[in-house]
Amino acid sequence: AQLWLEHKKRLTPEQKVSAGKNLIKTLHEEDDWIALNMSMKTLERFVKDDPSLIPSIADRTREIAHDPRRSVSKGALKLLAAMNEPVDLLK
Repeated sequence: AQLWLEHKKRLTPEQKVSAGKNLIKTLHEEDDWIALNMSMKTLERFVKDDPSLIPSIADRTREIAHDPRRSVSKGALKLLAAMNEPVDLLK
C-alpha cells in the first residue's frame, strides 16, 4: 500500500485499477493495524481520483471506525472524511 501511495503518479491506469482492487481486499480481509492504516491512507488518495471505489469500502470503513486501536479508528475517520461519507460513532 505504501509503495502504491509513493508511486501513484507513475502507475498506468491498469496498475491503478489493480492497486485499488488489492487495497479493497486488504481493507476487508486484514486485521493487522499497519496493513489497515497504510491501506486506508492510500485509499484516501485513490478515492479522490476514482470515487467509484467508495461503494466497496464505505461500510467496511465505518466498521473500522469503531476499532479499539486508536490509530486504526482515526485512519478510518480520515478515510470517511475523504469520501464525504457519514459515520455513526454511537455504535
